[in-house]
Amino acid sequence: MGRKPANRDIAHQLPIVERRRRAVEMKIAGHTWEQISDALGYGGRANAYNDIRRELQKSAAKLAIPLEEYRQLELDRLDAELVRLGRLQETIEAILEREHVTIQGGKVVLMDDDSPVPDYGPVLQAADRLLKIEDARRRNAERRAKLLGLDAPTKTEGVLTLDAIDQQLQQLNGELAALEAEDPEASGAEDPES
Repeated sequence: MGRKPANRDIAHQLPIVERRRRAVEMKIAGHTWEQISDALGYGGRANAYNDIRRELQKSAAKLAIPLEEYRQLELDRLDAELVRLGRLQETIEAILEREHVTIQGGKVVLMDDDSPVPDYGPVLQAADRLLKIEDARRRNAERRAKLLGLDAPTKTEGVLTLDAIDQQLQQLNGELAALEAEDPEASGAEDPES
């Protein structure tokens, strides 16, 4: 059973076209599906997802202006992600610089020569985390290249091509499909137009 709309009055007061326009603007601005649903009275994130998907598919040509805003928003998010990854890497490197000893029963375990037994667990975990950070940086760079069109053979400045619109729609549909996979109710969501 779907969640009840937080703002039922809004859902009934706004024409469908206006609600969809606002929903797309909110998604482009980075709002979550729940925030969009609550603000516009969708009754659940699946309904918001379906409505935005319909609007994007129906009005791809209208994305010319917001597409650049959305691209910049995504680039800003990628920049913030790199800053967070850098901070995390510094913390992990500090862990790697420390000496880690094995503790058992609340006491340091000693070798025959009374030196502490090294504990390599934290080092291995930190090394694994560093690999994950590098993987996240690679994905960040790939995403940035796609957003900026660096992977494309040529790009015409100032012209929004159908290929670019299709690519953006595919990306958004991918995000929406991922949401659908997370929320089993998403595939059975009611059509807000009915």
